Amino acid sequence: MLRRDEQFVKGLSRAALWAGLFLVIIWLSLSWSRENRDAVRISLEESTQSVDATGTKKPRVKVIVDSLNLRSEPGADGRQVVGTLKKGEVVEILSKKLGWLQVELDDGRTGYVTDSPQYISAVDE
Repeated sequence: MLRRDEQFVKGLSRAALWAGLFLVIIWLSLSWSRENRDAVRISLEESTQSVDATGTKKPRVKVIVDSLNLRSEPGADGRQVVGTLKKGEVVEILSKKLGWLQVELDDGRTGYVTDSPQYISAVDE
């Protein structure tokens, strides 16, 4: 029969093993999420379906949710919503800033949308 201090050490070893396993699972989950986000960003950078007046191709994205807010500035906290994009709507990317894309609509209006792959996807034709 194990003494109390040996039982205590054995219990700590099991707890440490479970904690380590939990940390590995969390790390793998975050790593996978980061890789997918990077893949979407690379895809956004490579998507070149629109050509401007100088012949330079512009990347485009399509809205994949029912509606997506178009904001006056990058960021969701207190930023004014200047429009709403509908599912399937395609917009040109003008620039990228801190997880946000500055986009131009067909009617010439500009604003910012999130670059999250939960809301948009690159247009490939």
